[in-house]
Amino acid sequence: CTTTEGKFTVELFLDVMPITASNWIDLAEKGFYNGVLFHRVIPGFMLQFGCPNTKTGKGHPGTGGPEGNTVFKRLDDGKEVKRNSGGNIPDEHKGELSN
Repeated sequence: CTTTEGKFTVELFLDVMPITASNWIDLAEKGFYNGVLFHRVIPGFMLQFGCPNTKTGKGHPGTGGPEGNTVFKRLDDGKEVKRNSGGNIPDEHKGELSN
């Protein structure tokens, strides 16, 4: 990926998180991330981007997402996945919960 500050590499784990990885690739290929800003930067820890609200400055960064009720194909098995009305994808959490 190329930004105004340079390039960075994205590593996706299709074998572990096929819905999440396929969603990210689908959005990237459709230009969803073009023009978005990094709206949270914590040096040495994380960068957060992807909110379309950062393109226009309208709305609250971190609260936007893809259009709801849209679909994409999983790249591991070709099955179609539908984003819900809020543009969210199904949860893939596979870790064990404890508390």
